[in-house]
Formats: sequence, C-alpha cells, structure tokens
Amino acid sequence: MKRKSQIGTFIGRRWWRHPQLLKLPYDIYREIRAFIHRGRYGYAPCDLWNFDSYLDDIIANGLRDFNKQNHSYPMGDTSEEWGSFLMDVARAIEYSQWAEREKPEEEDAAYDKKIASLHKLVDRWGSLWD
Repeated sequence: MKRKSQIGTFIGRRWWRHPQLLKLPYDIYREIRAFIHRGRYGYAPCDLWNFDSYLDDIIANGLRDFNKQNHSYPMGDTSEEWGSFLMDVARAIEYSQWAEREKPEEEDAAYDKKIASLHKLVDRWGSLWD
C-alpha cells in the first residue's frame, strides 16, 4: 500500500477551502493598509486599541535613537548627563512593559516609575532637538 505524502494529503483536502488560507489574503491586505496609514499619520487604526503600549514603543525607541545620533545637549547639562537622562527614561518605559508581561507583582511600581520619568521628560520637552 502506497502512503500519501503530507502535501498530497493537504492538496487532497481541497486546500482552497482551508479556513486559515482563506484569511491569509485579507491579513496581507490589512497589514499593507496599516503600513500605509502609519506612513501617513504615524499610527494605524489597529494601534488604537492599545495606544499606550504603541506610544511606549515609539518613545523608548525614539529616545534610544535620539541619544545615539544626537550632537547637542541642553545648556546646564553635559553630553553624558543628557544621554544618561534619555536612557533612564527609555529604560523606565521598557521596564514597565516588561513587568506588565513578566512580573505582574512589580507592575504597579514599574508603572509609577515610568510615569515619573515621563513627567521629567515633559519638563525637558523643548530640549528634544538636534
């Protein structure tokens, strides 16, 4: 008796009716539409359901890149102090996201630290230029 291969079995099951494959073209369309919307407006409608996490990612990654490519710093600070400040805010945001996923018992303390760091960032908002 000859055994069918996995592919033969899959094709023999009318693959065009498979529910996961039917969703694939719509998923690709949705991802492309979200990509274009993010390019135009900075966010996509699918980002809005968890907008705080989306902004956390944007701000933390942006501060890390800003620190790497920055050639200036505010008056009264040294370059090292400014870089340290930016990295502290980015780390506080990332730690809060990590604690939310991995250590729920530390989530409240991490969230409070993130909010305090963001308040310090808002106080120095006008210094975020290159």
